[in-house]
Amino acid sequence: MNKKLTLILLAACLFGIFSVSAQKPVRSFFTINSSIASAGQTRFESHYNVGSFVGGGYNLSLGYQLYAYHFIFSIEAEAGATVLTNYSKEAIKNGNNVIPQGMLELLGNGHVNIPTMIGGEFGKFYFKLGVVPSFNLLNGATVIGPVLNKENPEPYENTNLMLYKNPFQLFGRIELGGSFGKPTPYEDPIQPKARFYLGGYIDFGFTKDLPTEPRGSYSSRMPYAVSIQNMSDKVHQVSVGLKFSCLLNFAK
Repeated sequence: MNKKLTLILLAACLFGIFSVSAQKPVRSFFTINSSIASAGQTRFESHYNVGSFVGGGYNLSLGYQLYAYHFIFSIEAEAGATVLTNYSKEAIKNGNNVIPQGMLELLGNGHVNIPTMIGGEFGKFYFKLGVVPSFNLLNGATVIGPVLNKENPEPYENTNLMLYKNPFQLFGRIELGGSFGKPTPYEDPIQPKARFYLGGYIDFGFTKDLPTEPRGSYSSRMPYAVSIQNMSDKVHQVSVGLKFSCLLNFAK
């Protein structure tokens, strides 16, 4: 369903490009973008009393942007990584095993996103709305130890990285921002070689984690995110970040 929705939205964006490309003025740009964000995962139907995953991420992207009569279309190839942490809010009993309160976990991934956005620009300010198909290249999680436990704050000497699958996600994105300095109208015959923008954005989506090997028990140092007890969790992921963009005018 997510893939079909993505194809429909991409087709709509391409139709928009063709419909405005015959109009003047039309400006095309090569874009370089860098972003940093705070990220979090909220898991519902959780089996244990554990905190939400919180952390951050960084992305670097290259792309294309079109402008025509205040209309914006942009598409990017965005590569980056996200690192999240989680901890148990109380001691958890599982048979003869006890998971200490304050058990800290680390969860991370490396990904490639394809933000596909439409919007508008008026004076110094712009807005964009769109979808972000996300392809995770590498996912891993580990248990650091009860480092947030006052009675036993020592990390484990040996920690095992557990790989898991999360090949495709789909996020919605909203972005708002503005340009630096005095704006040059797109209608002017002489255009600057580069335009610089700073904006804020929010990503929201749903995710599902799948192990690359049989799941173990959370009580045996298996990270909660990929443990067998976590199979029915529903995961919502949100990122709130800042984005710096440089638009290069490659017209002759």
